[in-house]
Amino acid sequence: MKKIISLFMAIVMCLSVALPCAYAADEYTVSEVEEMLGSIDTLQQMQDKRSSYTAKKHYDITTTKASIITEHNTARRGYEAYLADMFQKREAASEAFESLTEEEKAQIDSALIEKLSDDLPNVLMSGTFPVTTRDDEYSFYAVEVGTGFAYEVSNYMISGSIPQTFIIVDTSDGKSEWTPNGKYVYGESNYDVTYCCDKETGLEYGTYYKRVNLEDSNYFSESEAQRIRAILQKSYPFISMDEMKQQLIADGMDSDFVEGLNRADLIAAVQMAVWSMANINDAAAEGLEYFATIDIPKNRNRYFNPLHDYTNEMWEWLPAKAQRSLDERAQYRVNTLAQHLIEAPGVVAEKDQIVISKIDVVKTKLAGHGDGSYDLTVLITVNGEISEGDELDVIVTSSSENEDGSVNTTSSYSIDAVAGQMTYKTVINTKDADNVKIEVKGRQSLGKGVYFYDPEGGREVSQSLVGVSEGMTSVYAKDEFIFTPDIEITPVEPDEPEAAIPESKRSHYIVFGKTEKIGWYSVSLDGGKTFRRVF
Repeated sequence: MKKIISLFMAIVMCLSVALPCAYAADEYTVSEVEEMLGSIDTLQQMQDKRSSYTAKKHYDITTTKASIITEHNTARRGYEAYLADMFQKREAASEAFESLTEEEKAQIDSALIEKLSDDLPNVLMSGTFPVTTRDDEYSFYAVEVGTGFAYEVSNYMISGSIPQTFIIVDTSDGKSEWTPNGKYVYGESNYDVTYCCDKETGLEYGTYYKRVNLEDSNYFSESEAQRIRAILQKSYPFISMDEMKQQLIADGMDSDFVEGLNRADLIAAVQMAVWSMANINDAAAEGLEYFATIDIPKNRNRYFNPLHDYTNEMWEWLPAKAQRSLDERAQYRVNTLAQHLIEAPGVVAEKDQIVISKIDVVKTKLAGHGDGSYDLTVLITVNGEISEGDELDVIVTSSSENEDGSVNTTSSYSIDAVAGQMTYKTVINTKDADNVKIEVKGRQSLGKGVYFYDPEGGREVSQSLVGVSEGMTSVYAKDEFIFTPDIEITPVEPDEPEAAIPESKRSHYIVFGKTEKIGWYSVSLDGGKTFRRVF
């Protein structure tokens, strides 16, 4: 109760009318306490009272008509005065009740005592939703359960848009349905929460996403990626509200200002900061600011369906008959916090936070056999750190395609990636005009970091997302080139590894024939040969 009162009093501290103390006695009779309890509203009744203070028309930062502004401000002041008086009466009734003996308390109707309850919980909507297993890199699914489904929705509009956090579920574990295991707690929930990144493109539910590096995004720069990382790694809901507030104070923000921030402030400000960085070169990012306060329950099933509904935490007037109202105090909180987040210096990803997404190939040696085939030595370097527990293969294939679409595989080479090793050396048996393809695929263990979620089909299909996560991730990286005998060779320098692949991890296959009927022999490092034909 004290926490609720202190929060509300911080919100209404600017009211000009001082309210007198309603009760000051130190001793009470049972009948006096019953009268005090009978005169107070429950917290839910206080929340419901908002709708009795009405306004007929919308009010946002573009509104100039004095009558609309006056109507909204009058309604807001009326509700806030009611709250201040009722919180004061509830506190007095609580103190009076606690002053009674246990025998006296037992004489009071339990329904009256229940009115003192501080229990006004936010809720997590229940449900089980179908998903489809994906075991490739596009394994994160935007769950489709209805129009505008989100995890949480801020009740503050940003330049006309509504900040929301979205759920994505990893479907690589073979499940066919998903049930949320509770309110989101980083590292404990069976889903990830993300912010939207692209302000201009809406989220298409049912889309699959792959987790990649922020720096691999195709529409913001490396420096902007680093600033997005700085914003999110210290932001709600990836850390708790209290943790974010502590971090803001440690970063130099005024403690009184920070303590007055609510959940909607945090969501709106973080989203505004991300939009500002991710769309920095777009008109959509210009002039981003608080626009108005909206009534989330009033708009449910119309614009959005929040899985986590925290509306009961909000102690501010909402416009009732209208859908939005401007509140200059909320405007100040959201804009000030967003600007603070935007100004944070960029952060470079740690080694264990880099998703393997790129392959660098250096051709170091070429030897011909006189029969039209060549041995091409290559060094293959991946852009991320390989750790113990990663399940990654480096695969090299040289092949050509017949007119009928069938494939001739000249050679194929595959090894398990080794922890701590980023560069691999192999010899490819290839022919003129063969397509040489180098792939890294499997699952990689990532450290806790900020990642970009790229929709399958690209930006035109669905909104891009950003969030904090870690753990096993399906990855795929590819590079390929057409081999010709006059291909450019970069000789290996003496300090480069001559044998980057341990013997125990090496297997080399030279393949001939069409894919319908393949034979091959396996060559080991000691020169021994085995032959096997497959039909």
